[in-house]
Amino acid sequence: RTKDGVRWERRMYRAGDLRGAFVAIAATNDERVNRAVSREAEHRGILVNVVDVPPLCNFYAPAIVRWGRITLSVSTGGGAPALAKKIRQDLQKMGQPYSAMLRWTAAVRPRIMRAVPTERERKRVFTRLVRAGTRAEFDRIVRRALSKAGGGKPRPYAAGRAR
Repeated sequence: RTKDGVRWERRMYRAGDLRGAFVAIAATNDERVNRAVSREAEHRGILVNVVDVPPLCNFYAPAIVRWGRITLSVSTGGGAPALAKKIRQDLQKMGQPYSAMLRWTAAVRPRIMRAVPTERERKRVFTRLVRAGTRAEFDRIVRRALSKAGGGKPRPYAAGRAR
């Protein structure tokens, strides 16, 4: 057993192996074994995923994309795991701008929430912010929103480091 409670034994599956388990993943090339694992898991009320055999699963494992604090999952409902993997790989290439946008927006959000009086106007400001094409444009939108909220008086705004 590892410190995480995982135990690995190199041997064939035996009925009863899932006793006490929370989740089971069957990834064999033996249909009989996969079916037996699925049946035992269902009987015991255990989550089971038989890789690439959706009818034997009671959950699917989505392809996960993480960009800093942004997490996306892609699932084809077990219909095309290879497609989910391709979509995940394509999305992974797009992540850097979104991760930066999240950092910038999260940094100014509390100030915008306090300064901009109505929900409607805040929504408009945040929509403009996430559509900004550059950091300079983002900073202009923030300065303008804070200036408008302050009755037209300039309000100090120092942009954070662009990462």
